Amino acid sequence: MRHTLESRTLLFMKTHRFARYIVLAGLSLTFAASAEIQQAEATADIRFKGSSTLHGFEGKVKTKPFLLAFISETTNSPMRVSGTASFNVLEMSTGNGKRDSKMRKMLDQEQFSTITGTLTHAELPTIGNSTASLHLRIREIEQDVPVTLSYLERVDDLVTFNVTFNVSLEAFDLKAPSVIGLIRVSDTVEIDCSVTGTLQ
Repeated sequence: MRHTLESRTLLFMKTHRFARYIVLAGLSLTFAASAEIQQAEATADIRFKGSSTLHGFEGKVKTKPFLLAFISETTNSPMRVSGTASFNVLEMSTGNGKRDSKMRKMLDQEQFSTITGTLTHAELPTIGNSTASLHLRIREIEQDVPVTLSYLERVDDLVTFNVTFNVSLEAFDLKAPSVIGLIRVSDTVEIDCSVTGTLQ
């Protein structure tokens, strides 16, 4: 039994390393042969903001740890980034228990426990901003959402940048919660993601 468990564990470790190799190899083929690819372990602190009939609200959530790939084709070319991040809907908080309960119900947290976003070859600006497309999955619906990247900074092995965008509840077939039909949340929610990655 112990031998079987050790064998399975070894197979899993080999498969995991092979999968990571395949991802990086695929990125290498996408760019020029001289492209430099650096991997980073990352997290993102996400803040979201919306408004309702009477007042606005703000909330926050932190992603699960995820991998980023930073790609530079040449010395003078802009750095690009690819990666997929996700977070648990249950961990989203606005600081108001009743509001949070309605938000999780709207997102159908029991059936769809996570929200996932993917950036692919997005340009990171050294000055100002850049734009890209984020592939966002909420419940069973997937949409490409325009995003703005900014505030790129690198100190030793630490890389930070921001990603901001708006999400339309209607576009993801989400019905905004209301109170006795009078107080209703607006359709647009503003998202601000502060991403931090440690280069490996």
